[in-house]
This record gives sequence, C-alpha cells and structure tokens, in this order.
Amino acid sequence: MGGSTPDCASAAQRRDSPRRRRRRPCWLAAVVVLFASFQITQSQPPRAFPGQSFNLTAKSFGFRAVSLGWIQLDNTSFGEGAHHLAKYVIYNGDQVILDDPNVTSVATTSPCGAHNCSALQLVAEVGNLAVGQYYGFVVKSVYSYVQGGDTVEGEPSGTVQMLVTDPPSPPRDIAATALVGGMKLSWKPPANTGMGNIWSVFYSNSSGVLRGYKLLVSTLSTYDPAGCAGGQSQSCYSRVLPSWAAEASINGLQGGVAYNAWLLAYNVLFEGDSASLMSFTVRQVATAPQNAILSLKTIWSCSCVGSSQIQQAPKPE
Repeated sequence: MGGSTPDCASAAQRRDSPRRRRRRPCWLAAVVVLFASFQITQSQPPRAFPGQSFNLTAKSFGFRAVSLGWIQLDNTSFGEGAHHLAKYVIYNGDQVILDDPNVTSVATTSPCGAHNCSALQLVAEVGNLAVGQYYGFVVKSVYSYVQGGDTVEGEPSGTVQMLVTDPPSPPRDIAATALVGGMKLSWKPPANTGMGNIWSVFYSNSSGVLRGYKLLVSTLSTYDPAGCAGGQSQSCYSRVLPSWAAEASINGLQGGVAYNAWLLAYNVLFEGDSASLMSFTVRQVATAPQNAILSLKTIWSCSCVGSSQIQQAPKPE
C-alpha cells in the first residue's frame, strides 16, 4: 500500500503496555486501507478495453451484400493513451470474413458518457455473401501500442443475424375473373422465392423465406404504389397478402372501366419484380332497359257460390 504499516506488535508486548486498550487493532487498520483503495478504484473509468464497438445494425442490403453500421467508442484512458486504433475485423461467428475493411465515418457522437472517450458512427460494406446462408456478424476493433509490441482487441459488438437471399421471381400464371363491380385474381407462387435452387418453393415458404405479396389494382397504365397513398378508391386499390395466399377478391371498383393489376412477391430482404394483368374490364351492375312498358292482363274467373262472383287480381303479362 505504500507508507508505514500499522504497529503490529507481538501479543506479549501489547499485554505489557498500559495503553493497549487505546491502540487501534492491526486488522482494523488494514480494512480501512483496503476500503479506501477500493473507493479510488471504483471512481475511475473502466480500463479493461481500449475501445468498444456497439449498436451494430444492418443498415441496408444489396445483391448478396450488406451495409453494417455501428458506434465505436474509444477509451483514451486505456494504457494512459499510449495506443491507437489499427483496424477493424468483421467475423461470422468465430470466422474472419473481412480483415481491415474500408470503414466510413458517418458522424461523431458527443458526448459519450462520463468516460474520457470519443465515439464515431461507422459503416462498412460486406459483399460476396453466399445465398441461402445464415450469417452472424460481429465487429471487433484492434489497437496497437505507440511503442510497438503486441496488439490488443477492443470489446466486440453484439451479433447481427441475417439470411442472405436474392429477390424473388414474379408470381406465375396470374389470371382474373370478372365480378360485378370487382374482380377475382388468382396466381401461383414464384418459381424462385430468393433461394435459387437451394430449396424448393414449398420448403422456402414453410421456412418463412417468402413473406407475402403486394397487390395493386389501378386505372393508371404504369405501376405506381404512391397512387393509393390517399386510401382505397374506385380508381386505385392496394393490399398486402400473406405468403400462403393464392387468390384475392377486389370489390368496390367501377363497372365498365378497364383496370390494370400488378402483383409482386417479397421475402425477408427484397421485393421481386411484378407480374401484371393489363386492361381488364369490370362487369357493370345489370339495370332495367329504359322506357320499358309493363302491361297487365285482367283474368276473370267465376266461382259460383249462390249469386256471388269473385274477381282475381290482375297478373302481369
């Protein structure tokens, strides 16, 4: 501990001393020194890691690629500042998939808590991923000392898990049946739900790869989901359908008007291309012809009960 130690005289010497009752016991002095040391240690920032990668997220997805974002907190108190960040390493579980990637700094976060540190928001692109494979991404930072020697790792990030897929192909065999003021659409699921030839359509659906369908029915000639932003109307209808759906009925459309329909599938990562059905006319509600004349014919019959006659009501001709 430094300094002079308590007077830990022998038990015999203490018994011979007339002031022994007023002396502080040796063990009590040691406890006081240890408690003071513990308090000093607790008041200082933790120095276990030179930095920490945290809040790891998947920012965006590309073709068999992902953009990972995280915050890097640099503990400048570690090693009395005699270190600097050397590189980052991105893992899939325990396997290194990207050593020293090209990392872009997005912004500086300030302040970063009570510690003496700086924090950066970072982004790195990870590509050439295998379709159909599950990944568990982890980011670690690596620091080196100014004087050289061994490197030391920062505290790793949490894990971001994802299944790599391609966009699904369009739904197949889309067809429509005319209804009064509406239509009924039917289709078959896409041949490829985004897993290529790895899994069959049935297995992909049952494992949750295909998430559903997006349907748009509109009088416009081009696919424009924003046209239904104001809500459903006679000129625009949109709906999200579950992955197991194979048909849908659309009501409330205007009879005698030509509509176009688009249907696309989407999976855990992407929307696919749409299948379309163009210029489908909705049936009109049947109405009575104008200037129609309804003639009535009086039918007489006689039921002779005494001298009474009963007249039946006229029937339409």
